[in-house]
Parts: sequence; C-alpha cells; structure tokens
Amino acid sequence: MKDEKDRIKALTKRERDLEKALADAHLKIIAMESLIESVEDHFHIDVKKNFGEKAACSSAPKLRK
Repeated sequence: MKDEKDRIKALTKRERDLEKALADAHLKIIAMESLIESVEDHFHIDVKKNFGEKAACSSAPKLRK
C-alpha cells in the first residue's frame, strides 16, 4: 500500500517534470521561429530555404587574410 502511494507520487512528479520540459521546448521553438522571421525580414532572405547553402553566406562580409 505504501509502496503504491510512493510510486504514484513519483510518477506524478515525473509527469509534471515532463510537462514542464515540453512547455519549455515549445517556448524555445516559438522564440527561434520568431528570430528566424525577424532575420528574414531584416535581410530579405529566406533563411529556411537557404540554410546550409553557400548562397546564404554570399552577403556576409568576407575576412581578408
């Protein structure tokens, strides 16, 4: 009986922790999407489309050696 109550308590705490982690992940995604949208508006580029392509880096200042 006591073991069951302890197990239920532990599972309830685990559930709350997982729900908090999920909420934090959602907030992070929203913040990142907002940042990407701001960058796209400011630089007039499609960040998601150009991600990883050399074309996206062509507007960046070049360093001289």
